[in-house]
Amino acid sequence: PSLKRRKMADAASKRIAQWRDSLDRACGFDSWGQVVEAVEEYEKLNKSITKLLTTGDQNFNESQQRFLNKLAIVVGMRAKAAQDLTGDLDSDMNVTVEQMRSLLPPLKELGNSNTAPPFPLDIKRPINFIVKAPEKPAVVVPDDDEDEDGAQEGQNFKSGGSLLPRKVFPRGGTAVCVRVEKIKLKDTSQYLEPFITVSVKDTEGVDMCASQDTPVASAKDEYIHFGQDVHLQLPLENIGKGCAVIFEFKHYKPKKQKTSTKCWCFMEPDELRPASALPLEIYNKPADYRRKKLHLLTEKQHYLYVSVSMVQD
Repeated sequence: PSLKRRKMADAASKRIAQWRDSLDRACGFDSWGQVVEAVEEYEKLNKSITKLLTTGDQNFNESQQRFLNKLAIVVGMRAKAAQDLTGDLDSDMNVTVEQMRSLLPPLKELGNSNTAPPFPLDIKRPINFIVKAPEKPAVVVPDDDEDEDGAQEGQNFKSGGSLLPRKVFPRGGTAVCVRVEKIKLKDTSQYLEPFITVSVKDTEGVDMCASQDTPVASAKDEYIHFGQDVHLQLPLENIGKGCAVIFEFKHYKPKKQKTSTKCWCFMEPDELRPASALPLEIYNKPADYRRKKLHLLTEKQHYLYVSVSMVQD
C-alpha cells in the first residue's frame, strides 16, 4: 500500500509541475502583451485541469482537488479578462496577470505536499465544485438492437426527466433554449420509455455544464414526440468553436433491465441561432463526442427536429 501511495503522489507531483510550467508560460506571454498566445495557454491549462477533475483521478486527494478546482476557474477568468478591450468586464471577473503570478508558489507547494496550501486569491463569484458530477439517471449500455421484447421491470431512470430551469447569466450573457420536438426512426413502437439526454461538450468531449434528460416521450406515431424545452446551463458566448450540443436518444430494455443508447445527434455553435423545426442528422452509436468518426444511422430521411430560441440577459 505504501508503494502504491508513493507512486500516486509522484504522478500527482509530475502533473502539477507540468501545470505550473504552463501557467508560468501563460503569465510570460500575458506580461509581454502576447494576448493570443497567453489565452491559448490559459485555455489549455483550464481544460487539462477540468478534464482531470471530471474524470475523478485518484492520484489527487480532496484538498488538492479543491485547490485545483479554484485554479481552473481563475485561469478561465483570466483568459476572458486578457481578451477584454472594452473595460466593461464585471469586477469579480477582472483577474490580473500579477494575481496569476501569485499562484505559482502555492502551486509548487501543492506538488510537494499532500495538504493543499491556502488559495491566495479571494474569488468573489460563486464556486461550483467541478468534481461533483451531475446525477446519472440510469446505467447506460451500448444498444445491440437485440431482445427488444419481454416483461418490463426494474426501471432505474427518472421518467419525469431532469430538466433544469433557465439560468440568468451576468450582464450580456445570452441564454439558449433548445426545444426537442420529435425524432423519426424506423418502427417507433419498439422503443420503451424513450427519452433524450442533452449535454454541452468541449473540444475534448468533456461536459461543460450539467447534462439534462427530457421526460419520457409524450406520443408515438411515425415520429417519437417530446416537445420539451431544454435550457442550456451556460451562455451562448461560452460555447466556442469546436464545442457542441449533444443529443442522445435512449430507451429502456426490459430484458437487460438497463437503459440503452440507440443513436445521437449534435449541433455546432454556428447552428445555435433562432430557428424552428431544424432537422439534425442522426448518427449511429456509440456517440463520438469529439465528432471525429460519424456514421449515419440510416440513409433514409430520418432526423431529430429541434427549435432554438434565445434571451439576452
